[in-house]
Order: sequence, then C-alpha cells, then structure tokens
Amino acid sequence: MDQRGRGVVTLVLLAMLMAVPFGAMASAEASESLQVELDVTPLDRPWLTDGQVLTLSAALVNPSEETVDTTTDPSCGLVLSIADQSGATVVDGLQTCRGQERGLSLAPGSEALETSFTVDAADLDLSTGTYDLRVSHPASGATASTTVDVQRAVAWPEDLLLEGISVLRTEVAEDGEVLLLRWRNAGATPLDWPTEACTLHLVNAAWTPFASCQDEVEALAPWEVRLVAAITLDAGDLDDAGAFTLSTPSGERTVQHTPIGHESNTDALGFTLRLDGEDDAFRTGEIVQPTMRISNLGQDDLVVETTTTCRADWWAADATGHVVYDSRWNAPCLDLDDRRSLDVGEHLEFQGLGWSLVDAQGCTVPSGSYAIVARADDLALSAATTVTVEHEEAEGCASDDGLSIDAWLEQDEDAPPSLHIDVRPKEGASDLVLQGVCSGRMILYDEEGSTLLDQMVGCEGRHGRQYHLPSTDAVLRLDMGGFMLTTSEGNVLTDGTYAMEFHLQAARPVAHAASLSVGVESMETTDDNDAMVVEAPTRTEEGAWIGLQASGEACWVLQTGPSSYLSLSSAVPVDWAPRADLRGIYTVQDADEAPACTGVDATPIAVLEVQEERMPTPAQAEGTSAQDEPEAVVEAPSDAPIVTPTAVVATVVSTSILGLLATAFLTNEAWRLPASSAGLWLVGFIGRTKETTDGRFQRGRIMGYLQANPGCHFRALMSALDLSNGQTTHHLRVLEREEQIWRRKDGRLIRFYPLTGDLHPGIAEDQLPVPPLSMDPNSLQGRILTMLDDDGLMGDFPTQAELARRLERSQQLISHHLRTLERYGLVEKQKMGVRSRYVLTREAIYLLERTDMERHS
Repeated sequence: MDQRGRGVVTLVLLAMLMAVPFGAMASAEASESLQVELDVTPLDRPWLTDGQVLTLSAALVNPSEETVDTTTDPSCGLVLSIADQSGATVVDGLQTCRGQERGLSLAPGSEALETSFTVDAADLDLSTGTYDLRVSHPASGATASTTVDVQRAVAWPEDLLLEGISVLRTEVAEDGEVLLLRWRNAGATPLDWPTEACTLHLVNAAWTPFASCQDEVEALAPWEVRLVAAITLDAGDLDDAGAFTLSTPSGERTVQHTPIGHESNTDALGFTLRLDGEDDAFRTGEIVQPTMRISNLGQDDLVVETTTTCRADWWAADATGHVVYDSRWNAPCLDLDDRRSLDVGEHLEFQGLGWSLVDAQGCTVPSGSYAIVARADDLALSAATTVTVEHEEAEGCASDDGLSIDAWLEQDEDAPPSLHIDVRPKEGASDLVLQGVCSGRMILYDEEGSTLLDQMVGCEGRHGRQYHLPSTDAVLRLDMGGFMLTTSEGNVLTDGTYAMEFHLQAARPVAHAASLSVGVESMETTDDNDAMVVEAPTRTEEGAWIGLQASGEACWVLQTGPSSYLSLSSAVPVDWAPRADLRGIYTVQDADEAPACTGVDATPIAVLEVQEERMPTPAQAEGTSAQDEPEAVVEAPSDAPIVTPTAVVATVVSTSILGLLATAFLTNEAWRLPASSAGLWLVGFIGRTKETTDGRFQRGRIMGYLQANPGCHFRALMSALDLSNGQTTHHLRVLEREEQIWRRKDGRLIRFYPLTGDLHPGIAEDQLPVPPLSMDPNSLQGRILTMLDDDGLMGDFPTQAELARRLERSQQLISHHLRTLERYGLVEKQKMGVRSRYVLTREAIYLLERTDMERHS
C-alpha cells in the first residue's frame, strides 16, 4: 500500500473512531424527546375514597419524527411514586427496580411499556389529603404527573343521624315546599363531631360543597336535634332522576329527596329575602317581617306578570316540620292581573306581613330555630333562611306537654351536691324545647312552706335547645351542675326535710315536686308519690276583686287575668276585707275552699299580706278609661283598717265570669233557688254577654290607650293592658281591618297609631308623636330607679334582696316592680359573680334626667 493508500485508511479509521461517541450522544438527545403519556380513569366524585380504585394507564411514547434508542430496566419499566402536599414521598416506585438494563428502540410515533397502575387509598394507607401521583421512566427520565384528593371514610358515631324533613305549605304541593336539613343524636350519650370528612356536598357533577359540621361549636347532647338549613329546590339542584341528594364525601351519611314539584331554574330572574336586624335572633315583642326582592339578572328587559295579590308572600315552619305561620292566614290571595316592567339590573321589592311569633292557635311559639320561606307563586321562585327565637321565660298555652320528670341529687364528699333531672315521655314520642339559657328553676321550701332558695339552674346552655325523645324508654338527663345547700341569703341549710319544686324551662310549663332530706350522712330525693305534705308555698298575685252573692255570705273572687280567677278562702291581715273593684297586689297561698264559694270554678287562696291596693278614681267609677286618669296607689300598712261595705255588688265583665256564675248556680243550692225567680232576667243577661261584647270591650281599651299613647309598641301595649300575646295580636288585626289603627315599623318593633285626620300613614317620620314617659319620683318604682341611678354613679349595682332591705319592703313586692320595670325596658338584670344585680338602661337614665329637669324648671 502506498503512502496515499495508507492516508486514506487512516482517515477512515479516524472517522470510525469519532462516530462512536456522536452516535451515543444522538441517542441521548433522542431519549430526551421521549414522553410518558398518562390517562386517568374518571371517578364519580372529585376525590378518592374508601371502596374506590383510581386507575392510571401509562405508556412511554416517542412523539418525534426520528427513531429513538434508549435502555430500560425490565424489572420495573414505568414506575409510580406518590408524594404528599409537603413533598414527602409516601410511595416510592423505584424500590421495585432491580438495576437490570436492556436496549429499547422506539420508532417515530410509537409507544412501549404500556402499564396500568391502581391506587387504593386503604391498601396504601393514605390519609385524607391531596397527593401528587408521578409516573416515570427511570432510564430516560421521562415523567408525567397528576394530583388526587383523598377523603378517607370516617368512623361516624352510629347515633349521629342526618335527616331531611319535607314540609309542605299546604296540602297542595304547588303552594310550596321546603326541605329542613338537621342533625340528630339518636342516643343517650353526647356525641362529638368527626374531626375530618365532616362536610356535606350536593351530589352533582362537581359535588358542590353545601355545609360542614365543623361549623358546629358544641357537641350534640343526648337526643338533641339541631337544624342545619332550610332548602328550597329548583331544577338545577336535581339529578337526571329528579332527586336531590346530599352526602358526606365517603357516603357515611346521605339525604335523598324527590320533591313533589320544584321551582323554575332561570338565570334571568333572581329571588331573595332579607330580614332586618343586627342578628337573626328574635325575642318576645319583636316582629319578623321579611322583605322579598325579584331581580332581573339577565341581559334583556323583562315584564313580570302576576295573577293574584300574593305577588310575593311567606310562611314559617319549626324544626319539627310544623307550619306555625302563613301570611295568607291574614291576607288571602285574591285574583288580580298585574304587569310590571323590570329593566336589566333593576329589582322589585315586596314587604311581607309582620309576624308577632304567635301560631294559628294564638300561642306564642317556643324558643328554637325556624325556617322562613318566601315564594312568588306565579314566577315559581322561592327562597329560604333560618332564624332563632329566644324567650327568656317559658311561654305556652298548655299545662302538660306529655313529659314526666324525676329529680335527684348526687353527693360527693369532695364536691358540692349535683342536681340531675331525668325527662321521659309519658307515652309515645315527644319533642322538647328548652327556653332561655337555663334548663330550669329550683325552689326549696321549709316545713312551713316558706321559700328558702329560689334560683335558676343548669345555666350553661343556649336558647332553644331541642330534643326528640322517640319512646318512653328514652331518658334525657339534664345535669344542673353543683350548688351549695344554702338559702338565698347565704345561710347554710340545717339538717331536716325540705320540699323541692323544679320548673322545667320548656316551651310549655312543667313542674316536679319532691322532698329533699339534708343530713350529715344522707341526702336523697323521693318521687311525687312519696313526697311529704307541706304547707303550700306563698306567691304574689295581682288583680281586682269581684263579689258574688245570692244569699248569706258572699264569695269574693280575685280576677288576675282575662280568664284567670282565685276565690278567697281566708285572710290573715287584721281588719282587712276585699271590696268590689278594689285592685291590689297580695301575698297569697293555696288553701281549702270556703263554704260560700262551693261550686265556683276558681282556685281557693288565703291572703297573707296586702302589698299594695288601688281604688278607682271618681272618673273611672263613672266609666272613664283608666288611661285618662292616674290611679290612686295606696301602700297598705298592716294596721290600716278597711271598712267592708254592707252591700256587695256582683259585676260580670266577660263570659268567663258568666261561666263561673253558672257553675256556682248549678252546684250551690243556696244560690240556685233564688236564681230561679230571676230566670228570665238571667236569660236576657246571657244574651248580652257574648264573646263579641268582650272583644269590643278589649278593643275599646286598646283604642283608648293608643289615643292617649300614640306610637306605643306591641310589647308595651301588651304589658300595659295585661293582655296575652295572642289576644293583643288578634285585637290589633281586627282594628287594622276596620281601619281604626295603623302601624309603622321601627327597627324590629312595630308601633301602632290611631287612624285620624292628623295621624295617618302618610305623615312624615319626624312628625310622628312618641309615647310620653313619665315617672313619679315618690312612687316605689320611682324610688327604685333613683336608687339604681345613685348606686350606678358609684359603680355599685344592688341585688333584689338589697333593694328590699334598703326600701323596707318585701322581696316579693320589689320583685314584682323590678319585673314591671324590665318589661318597659328601664332596668336590666345582669349576672355578676354568683348573684343577679340590676342596672339602669339608657332609656331610664334619659327618663330620670328629663324628670329632674322638669322638676327644677
């Protein structure tokens, strides 16, 4: 080979040597173009939960236009690794690789190493959270990733139930429906909320979040029911089968409801309701009055057409599913065609009728949660919200709510005795609602019937706690907490037996009586059947006297309310006797029936002390309204004789008195015989004393009071005329229908005015009269206010007992006047330490300042 040939060979060899590393580099570059293609099988919800498997399909693909040569580990190929939100690896797929190697060539557009991975949260022991799933090819470094939310199943308490209650407005489904969503503890032990996965979702494509039990701050007490939300359904809330479904993430608790009908689902119209006030709590005397708004949310101007006067109205239901109010009860829908233009972005507002927290039977509704549902029938639109009703004292129409109560004490040498109350249904199932923040009131009496201790107990709750007792075996135990066995004055109870009375602060009053033995070694209570017989406890009553006489001795009856009467059995005060029309405040005690009152349907009492008495003024005796002239108030000293008139006047003012007389005539021979001679007169008398006459009389009282006090609000009117909530509501409705009065909303209060030429709904706000406040500084109430004012300036706030001692009056009398001042918003009772103390309100301070200025002007 010549020199030229050897040069050519050398060049060829050099070219071959250089070709080896460049070929390897080209393969590496080509390997960088490899990709992992990942396909995730969709789940039926946005997270992975127990019982479900997430499937990942992966492959190594060559998306380039050139063949790519690489290597792979035949023991693992593609691997799956899982990391949590902090980046920590919880599953490392590389651990399966053995370090083997073989060549792999991928033509353009081809794929290899097709692999399926399954992710089971339970098998992998993944806790609730978000995870990064990464599939990789270790040799080439190609990767693909996705994220998944994991919601592990929660060990829910078996007795923690989620319930949906469908409530129809009427028997006609088209009139409206609301779904009440509530939690219920179906067992006798308290239940804590699950710490995770305690959310509710609307079961749809997105599993929209709806509510979370983590918002609940208190555990569910035994048998407790707690309202979550009130829901009105439209077409967008339903699935393809027409059902509405709520579920926890893993399906531990599910509510499914198929509505009879549903509202329209339009993006063009919006419907909302609004309640005025600083919070969603309403109290006695306040008015629930929603404002409903129809809005044009679309892109075009609209015309809203309605066919009745009920363009937008509302109704209310309690947490048990009973309709307690409907605005149509007072304002039925009448046919009326109406067309109103509604431009884009504009709205129409409708003011609903006011509800004074009274149901269809005229009873004040109990504390608790209520659904407020607004509806526009012609537009098939509805909206709902929930409100809370809070009463400080138990109110209701019935004396028995079907519950039996047992009270017992638990004593420990190292702790004060604890009072426990066991409540159970007498038969079947029963619902219980507790009023106020306290569970009950405990009263202790000595053997003579004198009150030793009177205090509220179990005051660590919240307003309107509701319980569902499903059977007579369901026992609700209310723990009242520990208390010292001392009197209200702080004196330690001596050994002996005491009568105990417990008043459950329920929607309807329930009382339990037992005997309590206090000794060094033992302390126990006995049930009603074994309770000792003690002298009846004393109490304070206020009313007017009525004399009933046929022959012989008269029967005196104290009228304490519109249909409430007490018959006089005996009187302790020397030289005291009742007189017709005499009104007063008395310390009384239940007693045996007097012979003269045999057959009279009234509870017999003995009068122990005369606290105050009032005689009508001459103007009132002639028929002038009591509001036109001030009453003459006389503090009755124990030694002041009151002359008994020789003639007894029998006055009948209502059908309740007529019924009382009729009962007496039918059962008392001494009364029935003289009555037979006046039979025709009695028939005529009965004809004149119908219920409508009494109704006109009460409405006349209301009109007289409003003419003297225009602008008086509901609660003050009810207190001033001594009428019940239901009576006041009824008579005001009648007067409004007769166009004798009109109302105006003032915050949450409703003020009422007589309808006159100078006082009408069109009058300007600043021209409206305000009811005048007046105070006699020499009266007992005036002295109480002055004393509270003086003490408040020094930073002192007296108790009821301290006021009674300084004013030299009985605690019962001071308690009566303090309750009156509280009703009129002049004083407030505040818990300071272990005692309740009284402070003035801003209204009272203003009243005192104005009275002082008028006195010195």
